Amino acid sequence: MLVASLIALISIHWSIFILSLLIDIISYFLPKLIDKKLEKATIKVSERNNEYLATLSHWFSGLNELRRYFAGAKLLEVQNSSAKKLEKANVNQVVQQQLLTILNGVSELLSTIVLLGATGILVEHKVIIFGAILSVQNFANNVSFGMQTTIQGLTMMRSTKPLMAKISKDVEPISVRKKTNVEVPYIIETQNLALNFPNGETLQYPDLKINQGEKILLSGDSGSGKTTLFKLLLGIIEPSRGQVKFKNKKNEEINPDFSKIGYIPQEPNIFPGTIKQNITMFNSELTSKVKRAIEEVKLDSDIKKFKNGANTELDLNKLNISGGQRQKIVLARAKIYLIERLNCRK
Repeated sequence: MLVASLIALISIHWSIFILSLLIDIISYFLPKLIDKKLEKATIKVSERNNEYLATLSHWFSGLNELRRYFAGAKLLEVQNSSAKKLEKANVNQVVQQQLLTILNGVSELLSTIVLLGATGILVEHKVIIFGAILSVQNFANNVSFGMQTTIQGLTMMRSTKPLMAKISKDVEPISVRKKTNVEVPYIIETQNLALNFPNGETLQYPDLKINQGEKILLSGDSGSGKTTLFKLLLGIIEPSRGQVKFKNKKNEEINPDFSKIGYIPQEPNIFPGTIKQNITMFNSELTSKVKRAIEEVKLDSDIKKFKNGANTELDLNKLNISGGQRQKIVLARAKIYLIERLNCRK
């Protein structure tokens, strides 16, 4: 219909066709004024949605803990705050989409006025007949409607381009090296094993030799790298230097069957917030008792390692505390509530 209408306009008069073409070109580039804003609004909606889902995941995973310490109000507060951010992002996206619709509507109206004005001038100069005005109006409406629909669709598609590129990258298949002839290892050995961290610290491990069936006790302070060692043995983390070797009964190196090797991770429930808030379970009335609880569970030496001490924010996505420190926080939480209940009974 769009092409047919343009052909009809050129049959009325070439100047009408040229004018219509110029208007359509301007209409095509006009929405680019809000292209970036619409693009940012679309990305923001996606980010806020991810944050909202992450918030639900982090907090609902410890729902029993929240019930135990009567901290349900904090869950509702955090959920409501995250939901408002998502709602605000959605509203902003709708606003940008409506601006695009208004911009296209104004463009369509102005193009009709300009075309009819030009047609009127041609009629006045007797270049075309008076009846051509109705024809130009009908054909101009068809052209304008077709162009605006196409432009709006293209603008919407462009606004999602960065987001689609990110999604495409996320869903790219991961190349997995398939190992053949895997065996259950009889011996696990480590040699010069070490792991460097971005902050400059290095974990160094002694050389180990563990035979099948042996029971080994691994002890150390919180944050000394006990859990990290298991991840190195399982290949979850690549060592900065050294190596892990798996051998059979004949002392020959083999490709290990990792499906037969595993460990039970320690997963105490902690929540987004500071160390102090996780100990008090967001009850500010218990803040004065935090120091004592920290000392009783031997967490004070760990707290000193953090720049902001007990006010350090816990990052649940990139956990900035060790498994042992998490357990101490949970122990301090239980300790502080036990003290509080004992005081209440007196």
